[in-house]
Amino acid sequence: MNLESIRARCSFLESRWFSWLSWIAAILAPLPLTAQLYKAFTAPSVEGIAIEAYTLLSFFHLIMIGTGIKSMNSKVVVNFFLTSTIAACIAVVALIRGGKFMFF
Repeated sequence: MNLESIRARCSFLESRWFSWLSWIAAILAPLPLTAQLYKAFTAPSVEGIAIEAYTLLSFFHLIMIGTGIKSMNSKVVVNFFLTSTIAACIAVVALIRGGKFMFF
């Protein structure tokens, strides 16, 4: 079974409401990271924040933006841009507040 046969069976994927729903998902998907960003700003210590993980997440999502541009999928671009930006902010705030890379 390939993707074209699945797409043919799922006609709702072409509907307006699904497009609207997928835009909402693309924008809301990075929101769970905002809790960690808030913690990076307000916690007494940034010791528990894995700076490497957020740096890699940001880097890989920046690369994936190219995939969204190549496939002309604006939802992918928006989602990966927002996630990359929030992850980079977490890493920068943690570094400014005294966090350290574990592997370097």
